[in-house]
Amino acid sequence: MNKTTFIWDCFWSRNQWVSEHNDLIVPVGRYSRKFKNENGTWESLRTIFKLDESVHAKYNEAVSGFEEERICQLNSSALLPFLYFSNVSRDNPVSVASFGSFTSAHFEVLNVANENTLGDNCKHHRPISHVDVVLRSDDGRTLLFLESKFTEYIEHRSNATVNVSARAYKKFYSIVFGPDLVASTDEDFIITDGVNWKCKNGQPHYLKGLAQTMSHYMGLKGDIDLRLKEWVRDCSKIYLAEILFDFDNTTQGAGREMAVLAKEDYCSLHKALSRRLNCCRVAGLEINVVEEILTYQRDLSMKQLNKDVQRFYRL
Repeated sequence: MNKTTFIWDCFWSRNQWVSEHNDLIVPVGRYSRKFKNENGTWESLRTIFKLDESVHAKYNEAVSGFEEERICQLNSSALLPFLYFSNVSRDNPVSVASFGSFTSAHFEVLNVANENTLGDNCKHHRPISHVDVVLRSDDGRTLLFLESKFTEYIEHRSNATVNVSARAYKKFYSIVFGPDLVASTDEDFIITDGVNWKCKNGQPHYLKGLAQTMSHYMGLKGDIDLRLKEWVRDCSKIYLAEILFDFDNTTQGAGREMAVLAKEDYCSLHKALSRRLNCCRVAGLEINVVEEILTYQRDLSMKQLNKDVQRFYRL
């Protein structure tokens, strides 16, 4: 099973909703697909998924951090959290595992890295991170920042050296991993030159996701998105978590084996990294990094999830 063909062969080609809406979908290359958007991306998605105009502002947030047309790709990692969380409200709360019920959401949360984690020559050019979504509990006491993954943790595994980090991160990496930047036996990677991430054992891993977690942690320890000023002031607990789309029960055969292996591998590495981050002593807000990766299927429940979204993702 080829990683490039995985999403089409194992998911979309066997999806009844996709078959029923095939006239609204066009190919992009051999295996990728996207929704037609002659009338603009918002109008296309609003019509296809029967979205209410009230979530238009949330859509604008969700596409603020990247090229807008990307959200029309069927395997867009930004489309999934937008479609799932855009309708969250007091009348339609979402429950997340043991974290409780949440009634408000913002998308593409822009945070600027804490200057205490950067080298002296980088403090005037602080890196920025965009967290996919933040949820707020109804009483305002809990904020849950979520980085969402759809197919990336399967398709982007590699045993090659991955250059994913700004050199400004080097100081923070040394805080987390020590001056030699060699991870423990629980973590099968090293960081060469203080920047590039490399697998130790020659086996493929999704290292870019781990580097993203580090970036989000630095951002939450720094200057948080101005939209959240009151939310942060009023809250008592801040969590940073990762949530995956789990392909276990939506694929079969070799595709399922590939998905399970990728998920188990990434969850293991993420847990080891989260433990290190939770032991860090860095100035700023107290951030609890959730060690166990959440999944859309196991850890979320919503009173009224859009029926087309349910069928599209087989939730």
